[in-house]
Amino acid sequence: MSWIGGGRINIAAGAVGTAQFLLDMSVEYARDRETFGKPIGHRQGVSFQLAELATDIEQVRQLYRYAAWKMDNGERARTEESMAKLRGAKLANDAADVAMQVHGGAGFMKDLPIERNYRSARVFRIFEGTDEIQKRTIARELI
Repeated sequence: MSWIGGGRINIAAGAVGTAQFLLDMSVEYARDRETFGKPIGHRQGVSFQLAELATDIEQVRQLYRYAAWKMDNGERARTEESMAKLRGAKLANDAADVAMQVHGGAGFMKDLPIERNYRSARVFRIFEGTDEIQKRTIARELI
């Protein structure tokens, strides 16, 4: 089963890429879209969501890189692989949700890739072991 660790890291990396894409889209939209004479990105309801998402992206990015570094150095990384996959899957889902919220009704339309990413993000929680499998693996490694 040692081969699965690389797959879990790949899922985490893919989730970070998806989340970064959605964040970048949302930031651009928040800069351009105005309500009541002001970009929506200047409103805490939007800007705080984007700040949280950017922070989560960086956390998962560092976690999967650390897991990959351990693997590259021949160290056991099962805990970090599962942590990165678990948090990466959640990240992709959260990013899709934030992007949909920031874009409002436009995010729901097929004109933008948000609705597709919203549906597709769910698969990150299944491939290479479900969330529950990751939690079981992490717990087993801790205990």
